[in-house]
Amino acid sequence: MWYYIHVAVAPLRKVSCGLRQAVWLCPGAARKRGLQLPQDTEKDKTMKIGKYGFLVACAALVLTGCSPEEVELDIPTSAIQKARTGSSGEATATVVFDSESSEIKSKLPKIREIVTSYLGKDGKLTTRGSRITAKFNVPVVSSSFKGASPEMPLARLVLNEDNTLQFKPTRQMDALSKSLQSIDFTLDVDFKAKHFIFRFSGDDASSLKLKATAVFVDEKAYVAYEKKITDGDSVDIEFRCDSNASIYNQIDPFVTVEVVK
Repeated sequence: MWYYIHVAVAPLRKVSCGLRQAVWLCPGAARKRGLQLPQDTEKDKTMKIGKYGFLVACAALVLTGCSPEEVELDIPTSAIQKARTGSSGEATATVVFDSESSEIKSKLPKIREIVTSYLGKDGKLTTRGSRITAKFNVPVVSSSFKGASPEMPLARLVLNEDNTLQFKPTRQMDALSKSLQSIDFTLDVDFKAKHFIFRFSGDDASSLKLKATAVFVDEKAYVAYEKKITDGDSVDIEFRCDSNASIYNQIDPFVTVEVVK
């Protein structure tokens, strides 16, 4: 705690009275000056506990407000090949939210109206109980892609120069968050999902090698996972971000995609 104390200072020039200055002192500095510090009463202590409890509750509400339970990305290999050649491919994102908050449930009609307006012409939003599922198209492009999308996407799958593939929300996603926050401040769309799944499916003649670190495939944990995928193959690579021990609480999930010649 810091104490607000008035202390006298020397008069400036030749004036008949001293000046008083308000300063902030921490307890240690106040004691060094030999100042008597006020003691908290029981009422003060109770008010502090209530105040800090309220702040902790607010922080918890914001942190758990609108993080998805699951994000699934359905990515055909042909979309990867288009991105590699400088054009734009297409994947599908399915995002699942689950909120037990009665406040959120009471606002579902308005939430549905706002979210639907951002999903694009092929987007779809469904609700069942406390579960909200949004499905929308996601362009797959290289990091150097300069072309325009037919419509403003909520996110992109970006193939970087080092061959890593990452899910990147756009400014349109920021606009969606602001629109949702206009009806409830906790509705900030945060894509640190508990389960983040890259679902690759081979739909052309290309062969790709997939690499990922600290993931789950078919419920089995892998420190380093590799798989070659060709036409007709498919694989779900799952990143579990619901543990404090997960590295993906600090960085965004990514899969390295290499062409096999």
